[in-house]
Amino acid sequence: MTDLKKNPYYLSDEDCKWVQDTIAGMTEEEKVGQLFFQLTQSRDEAYLKGLMETYHLGGCRYNSAPGKDIQEQNRILQKYARIPVLIACNTEGGGDGACADGTPIASEIKIGATGNEDYARALGKMSSEEAAAIGCNMAFAPICDIPYNWENTEIITRSFGSDPELVAKMSAAYMEGAHSTPGFACTAKHFPGNGLDFRDAHIANNVNTF
Repeated sequence: MTDLKKNPYYLSDEDCKWVQDTIAGMTEEEKVGQLFFQLTQSRDEAYLKGLMETYHLGGCRYNSAPGKDIQEQNRILQKYARIPVLIACNTEGGGDGACADGTPIASEIKIGATGNEDYARALGKMSSEEAAAIGCNMAFAPICDIPYNWENTEIITRSFGSDPELVAKMSAAYMEGAHSTPGFACTAKHFPGNGLDFRDAHIANNVNTF
């Protein structure tokens, strides 16, 4: 059994007991559901209720909308989640990745061009604060890819740059800033690394020699 009192969890005895009791009371179907993230297709309460009660999801992503609508959606998701659900957004460029009226700050390539980690840290901090304000608790960010192929339109301006050391430095600073928001998590993307092929993986299969 993982020691939940140690790094990176640091849970109290009470919190550890909650985790152990919750897992002990879960069905196999509920445990499997925790492994999945779902892109939601509606903000209708009946739909979201059915999603959580049927599939027992561990996390959700959603399509953009005004902040007040996203906040209400997130309230509904947590209302019907037996275990607090992860709600993720794409905030690699600012709070507008969490909601339509969030603050657009800058693409990562612009931040990387400064060579200044403080800007990447501020980007992470500001983005996570806006996302958390409407009930999100996770960012699918930062983008840590290295655009080896300049024809790769998917991440050519969304990465911090083509220098691996710069990308690593800026990505770490972004995450440090984002983690300053209590309870907010980051996921470095894209595994195992994008930027080799000219095709956009959102719309076509590409070749990744990594």
